[in-house]
Amino acid sequence: WTAIVTARGSGSIVASCHSFNREVGSFSFTPLADEDYEVKITDDKGAYQVHRLATSRKSGAVLQTSEDSSSIGLSIITRGIRAGASLLLVGQMHNQLVYRAVVRGNDTTITARIPKAPLETGILHFTLFDGTTVLAERLCFVDLRAPGEQVETRDSLSSSTRGLNRLAIRVDTMMRETYAVRVLDAAAPPPRETLVSTTSLAGDIRYPVDNAASYFSSGLPDRAAALDALLISEKWRWFDWRDLAADRFPPKRWTGDDYLSFSGTVFLGRKLQLNKTINLVFQLQDTTVVYTQARTDSTGTFVIDGTRFIDTARVYYQMATRRPAANAIRIFFEPNNTFQKLTEALPESAYMLVPRLPGDSLTGALARRFREFESLMKIDRRYKQLQEVIVRSKVKSAGEALNRKLSSPGFRSSDERAYDLTDPKSTSGAFRNILEWVRLNVPGLSMLPRYRGSIIGIFVDEAQVDLSYASMIPVSDVALVKFLPTTTGLIGGDGALVIYTKRGGPNERFAGLPMALLAGYRVPVPFPAVDHRNDLYRLMATDLRSLYFWSSSLMPDKTGWAWIRFSNGDAVAPLRVLISGFTSEGKPFSVERILSPL
Repeated sequence: WTAIVTARGSGSIVASCHSFNREVGSFSFTPLADEDYEVKITDDKGAYQVHRLATSRKSGAVLQTSEDSSSIGLSIITRGIRAGASLLLVGQMHNQLVYRAVVRGNDTTITARIPKAPLETGILHFTLFDGTTVLAERLCFVDLRAPGEQVETRDSLSSSTRGLNRLAIRVDTMMRETYAVRVLDAAAPPPRETLVSTTSLAGDIRYPVDNAASYFSSGLPDRAAALDALLISEKWRWFDWRDLAADRFPPKRWTGDDYLSFSGTVFLGRKLQLNKTINLVFQLQDTTVVYTQARTDSTGTFVIDGTRFIDTARVYYQMATRRPAANAIRIFFEPNNTFQKLTEALPESAYMLVPRLPGDSLTGALARRFREFESLMKIDRRYKQLQEVIVRSKVKSAGEALNRKLSSPGFRSSDERAYDLTDPKSTSGAFRNILEWVRLNVPGLSMLPRYRGSIIGIFVDEAQVDLSYASMIPVSDVALVKFLPTTTGLIGGDGALVIYTKRGGPNERFAGLPMALLAGYRVPVPFPAVDHRNDLYRLMATDLRSLYFWSSSLMPDKTGWAWIRFSNGDAVAPLRVLISGFTSEGKPFSVERILSPL
């Protein structure tokens, strides 16, 4: 679309502009004191709208901003302000005062430059006051992102149909599991929101942004000018200075999340245990153990707040006393959380249902979307079939029971290989250490720690160790060895060797204590990893996926690299890799990379 500005009196054109994108464009002109103006906006189909501009004023103030690599430029233009007036200029960012200056209203233009170094990426909100009266406001964007320094990638991409790709990502992250990765066909529509666009832009202004992610993409021409044009017409979302000056404060819309809450009622026989201290031991599915205490009230009940765990948790308990009856108590747990159903409308779809006219044909993009949907449905059915085959084909042996006893869900995989070393037949022969046994007995690991050219992670009792540590463990101390060719997001890396020592199962240390099960958050549905080396996927007629990989909890290895694997579909094309997370300083970032097969 384009726009022209005309003087209503003479009809002459005083300014024109072309759009930066679907929602913003900009122009500038100097209005005459006694003239009215209007803008006519016309799209590429000939539809147009006419809007009358605000009448120019002979007095007031205007704030203008500019940005370079190291500073924010600010111009304050005042006209007709009372002589000698002391005006207060403040700049706030993330609800923190970052700039303050006193300006004299002398019908002149005042300029200033504010260094960007001490600021953060996000919206800087300037306001000019005359006492408690707001003369002018202006939003500008401070961009301190350096994505090239935050993300490093290594790739081994296949140029063959349904070939296997390997991608390693290294991020300056604040802690493990703080970034998400999505790999999709570069021709697929890019995301309309990213972590940075939501936290630094769209969340702080009043009106929805049509495509917030595009303002941070290098593919948008005049990106900085488009972002500035957007903020010229926007208002700060979180408060209005006029309300604050009148002691009207915005209501608190959100409170801290207390997560899950449980109540426990303690009995000894049929007698309630009043004002008693109870020892509690929480054992999570990942074998994490948390010790705490609770004290019952006058009704024999205690409350546990702020808990968060996935799936179920075992709670072992006893009274905090040396009496023989300490383990004879029983606790009845009840969840305190009440979850409400969504009563609002679901988010709008990008598609609308309309009557199909005779002779209508689907557009190329929509036809591909239908084929992709059919392909995804087939993959989903095969993924469920694969799970069913794996479940039904397992033999409940002593080795399987040992595997379930020692390993947590995060260290399990559909294609894992487990070796029970408590069976004397498995350890026949002389071995100097467990790694020598692995190299001779586990197919594919003769070159340990390498598997198919990549270095894999080594874990002892599910704690990552280096090669030298594992080489000191004798075979006689090992109960179970597992090799995971396809690792989970919890482990990360391109395969993992897990060694379990004869330390006993995690439940044995609390033998004799009464126990209850608490239901936590649902287990996230894993992204189906399509591997065409597997027969169930290799026999698929078509694979038209546009999304090849997704994970919100990638975990790097000890060197800081996180490895992912995924297969191509029927079309080999450039890939769009989207990475979001938080840096070591806690700052959000979103990075996009386009990678091409060799």
